[in-house]
This record gives sequence, C-alpha cells and structure tokens, in this order.
Amino acid sequence: MYKIVVARLSHLDEIVKLCLKSLQQGHERSFPFCKFKIKNLVYSLINDNHQLVLVAVVEGRVKGLVIGQVASHAYAEGLVAEDLALYVSPFLRGTQCYQELATSYEKWCSRIPNLLASSLSLSQLNATTQVMASSYSKLGYKRAAVTYLNVRGDNE
Repeated sequence: MYKIVVARLSHLDEIVKLCLKSLQQGHERSFPFCKFKIKNLVYSLINDNHQLVLVAVVEGRVKGLVIGQVASHAYAEGLVAEDLALYVSPFLRGTQCYQELATSYEKWCSRIPNLLASSLSLSQLNATTQVMASSYSKLGYKRAAVTYLNVRGDNE
C-alpha cells in the first residue's frame, strides 16, 4: 500500500504541503507560518546526509513523513535530535505507517554518536493522542509536557 523511502528533492513541494497541514493541527497552529522558510529548511535537510527526511509514498504521492534534525547541544558536549515533523495523512491513518515512521526516527537517533537526547512531539491533543503517546513510550520516550524525551546513556 505504501512504501517508506528517503526523501528526494522531487518530493519537496508535497513535503512542504504536509508539513503545513501538520503545523496547522499542532500546538503552534496560531503561528504565522512561512511556506518559504519551511521549504528552505526541508530543502537543506534533504541535502544534508546527517539529517533525516523520510516519506511514505503511495502511487508516487507523499502521504506521510518524518523529519529529524540533529544539532550540537546548546550547553553540553554532545548532540540532540528533534523531530521537526511526523505526520501521516488521513489516507494512511489506521495503518502501521505512523508507527513505522516513528520507529525509523528512533533507529536514526540510535545511530547518532554522542547523542545526549532526542525528542518526539505530539501534533495535537485529540483521540489519536493516546495512540501516539503509547507508540512513543514503547520506543523508550518519557512524557515531558507535550514532548516526549529519550535521555540516552548515563545522562539520566
């Protein structure tokens, strides 16, 4: 039904549309989102082998995505990873796609050397929140407000 693949530049416009949908359903939905900034960010992440942009494709169309960014920790020696977007269109809801994307993100995080922590955010508070929360807990994340954190190694 769907296939999860590494995003290519040909996916860029569809990724931006899904990112905007995700953001408009999230906690920051009142922010004045800038499509141009989102497009530039996704473009740079696709072109950076250290970042993560995976898409769920159905018949050549992007129907889900996970975007992860790794950066130097602001005040500790090491790295932190955060999900910038994890979204599945209604077309794929009820499948294992969301879980597979979250698991792919966690596998990516587990391969990052010197990673101090990673985060996964809930996109909205509604009926799917419990499913998302359960999924994140199974991956080793603990709730911290509307974000789930996985503090790694001896850092807990």
